Amino acid sequence: INITATGTITLQSALPTISQDLTINGPGASSLMIDGAGSYQVFNIASGTVSISGLTISNGSAEVGGGIYNSGSLTLTNCTISGNLASGDFIGGGGIFNGGSLTVTNCTISGNSVSAYYGIGGGILNYSGTLTVTNSTISGNSVSAYIGNGGGILNYGGTLTVTNCTIFGNSVSGEYAASGGGIYNYNGTFTVTNSILSANNTGGNCDGSITDGGYNIDDGTTCNFSNSNNSMPSTDPLLDTGLKNNGGPTQTIALLTGSPAIDAIPQGTNGCGTSIATDQRGVNRPQGTGCDIGAYEVIQPVTVASATGKGNITLTPMAGCWLTDVQAVDTPDDPGFSHPYGLVKFDLHCFSFGVSNDVAITFPGDISGMTYRKYGPTPPDFNNPQWYTFTNVAISGNTATLHLQDGALGDDTAVDGVIVDQGGPGQQATSVPTMNEWGMIIFIILAGLGAVYYLRRQGKA
Repeated sequence: INITATGTITLQSALPTISQDLTINGPGASSLMIDGAGSYQVFNIASGTVSISGLTISNGSAEVGGGIYNSGSLTLTNCTISGNLASGDFIGGGGIFNGGSLTVTNCTISGNSVSAYYGIGGGILNYSGTLTVTNSTISGNSVSAYIGNGGGILNYGGTLTVTNCTIFGNSVSGEYAASGGGIYNYNGTFTVTNSILSANNTGGNCDGSITDGGYNIDDGTTCNFSNSNNSMPSTDPLLDTGLKNNGGPTQTIALLTGSPAIDAIPQGTNGCGTSIATDQRGVNRPQGTGCDIGAYEVIQPVTVASATGKGNITLTPMAGCWLTDVQAVDTPDDPGFSHPYGLVKFDLHCFSFGVSNDVAITFPGDISGMTYRKYGPTPPDFNNPQWYTFTNVAISGNTATLHLQDGALGDDTAVDGVIVDQGGPGQQATSVPTMNEWGMIIFIILAGLGAVYYLRRQGKA
């Protein structure tokens, strides 16, 4: 099922139980919401292999699994599960209940809650199932109960694997017992890798047995992370204040300048740049010398050595886009121009198609007075590469700021969300006379000198 409608679909009654293979593709989590009206569970998956992507599931309500109840095999991608409620006596899974197999990728699970006498799993309850969460944010979920555990996730006798996730600001409150504000593991297997657990203040970040997969951050000590695994206990990850639209299909929590999570995972380690090639938003990993811990990758400038060996060139994209495949390249013959620093080639990726963005390129020396030249195909057919002068550029000192638009002049490809660029500052070459021209110049000089000599002789006669 491919849903192109946008807006909010509010349920007037419960949807039929899903008991067969099904794929549901929405237009984007920020574009379409399925609203349970505070009265209905949004999806009940009894069996089958089900895939759901590109939508928000909100305001669902049930005793178990307010937003989703799954006992089949479910994959969630680029989704938001928020504001759902599980309430009753012995209940759990405010956002999602999983008793089967559940894979969550590039999703945000936020603001879901459990209210009960005995309540567990404010965001997700994994009850003897298999739950894999990757590149996702678990934030602001809660359990309020007389006996309560697992504000973000509770793993009850199942297998839980968490990789490159940010688990922030979840909580548990109860009169008798309250623990595992972030994650609670009870008689199950729980492995966490490349993840941040922070500010899950009520009940602590973790409770129960945990396998430290390495490169984790805990702003306390409840997760029992070890420096020997390259994890960082008692460390402030320097996160933004909460969920925001930082680009991409779902909201995320950004890393602030100076965060110890930035570039912490060496390339090729724990999936950095290989099995984990992007962040939750789709930004390529790594952006710097290594990958960032958590679901968010900080977009960074890229520096390469110039093709002419005259120093380094640094490229800085503006907000909303990032660079890949940055290369310094030799200059094809550009009639009438010389290129002191060669050309620089890059792919500029943006969160939407057809957008425009600025890229500031800083060269080793002053380029004032030079012309920015580009070599490549041009619209509308994008065939037959050629040299042309690119005028949508501001040059100041040693920096050229290019204003580029997806699919327009300056992009080597059509409207596809990627701007492919190749160019560099050129200075008009000084014309060098040919041999014939040199001969004519010498002849004119000699003739002039002969005329002067003749006139002088005539004057003496």
